[in-house]
Amino acid sequence: MSKPLYRIVLRDAWRTTWRHRRLWVWGLFAGLLGNAGEYQFLITATDRIVSRQPFSDWATALLQTPPVSGRTLKGLWLAITTEPFSTLVILTIGLVIIGTAVLFVWLTMTSVIALIKGAAAVAAGDNVPPLAEGVAAGHKLFGPVLVLYLFGKLLLWFLLTLLVLLGVLSLYDIFIGFPLFLVAFVLVVPALFTVSFVIRYAIMATVLRAGSLLESIDWAITLFRQHWLITVELAFLLFVVNVAVGIALVSLVSLFVIPLFIGAFAVWQLGFATWAALLMGLAIFLFLVFLLSLGSALGTFQWIAWTNLYLQLHERGHLSKLARFFNAVVVRKTATPRQR
Repeated sequence: MSKPLYRIVLRDAWRTTWRHRRLWVWGLFAGLLGNAGEYQFLITATDRIVSRQPFSDWATALLQTPPVSGRTLKGLWLAITTEPFSTLVILTIGLVIIGTAVLFVWLTMTSVIALIKGAAAVAAGDNVPPLAEGVAAGHKLFGPVLVLYLFGKLLLWFLLTLLVLLGVLSLYDIFIGFPLFLVAFVLVVPALFTVSFVIRYAIMATVLRAGSLLESIDWAITLFRQHWLITVELAFLLFVVNVAVGIALVSLVSLFVIPLFIGAFAVWQLGFATWAALLMGLAIFLFLVFLLSLGSALGTFQWIAWTNLYLQLHERGHLSKLARFFNAVVVRKTATPRQR
């Protein structure tokens, strides 16, 4: 009889998330990768098909107006020669923005690495590594993890764009576009999930096994090929958790934040501007507390759950929920009356 896999994975992930709340610092930035899970790709694809917009807003703007062109360089040189101080200020602001973006990317990758390390340490019975050790691990493994993440994102963007283009085509030409979209849907959607799961496992292999990128990808492909149904089932369970947390956030905002906004507006109408500002500030504060707390806890929980699954799958004897269900049905049907 196989062990209850999901119960152990989710239970341990919840216990680790709740008992070691300093991991929420990492979960806050790891959540920037998206807490909705792999099913977010289907939501994005559906939204773009319905809006008939094959590319995202930033990609469309990039295609229409390249960031660097001959006219851009000519204008920059003219600005430097005529208004050097103003140009220096603008360039400084641009560098600060770029530096901030780079910092967020570094924090995101470091947070993922630290969460994986922390979850593995707790699973092994050790103490959670301190924040400084998480930063050191992130600095050491930042390059390989970033390469894996960007490589996976490029593949996912390509597959998603292909699916959306054929979906938009099906809206204009149902006789040719719709059959092509159906074929693409059958082929591309499994490919989207496969790439996402393999990259996730490859990142964990890079962090926990310290192999090369090719070795990590090979290990990830092997692990996913052997346990693809378990992986999909856990992704669905985590998607349900994500929806439940979203409902909880909406409920908290509806119960505590929106009444404060309404009260602030009513007090302002009565002429008490100071009290209105205080109520508005309290409402914004509560909203940020709810959003950051739930978001960081959710990011922590999901990455710990995936790490627990990765560690569990290296043990033998695990079956997916569907496999256990069908095995139980087959055994029940083939059992003799005395055995029953």
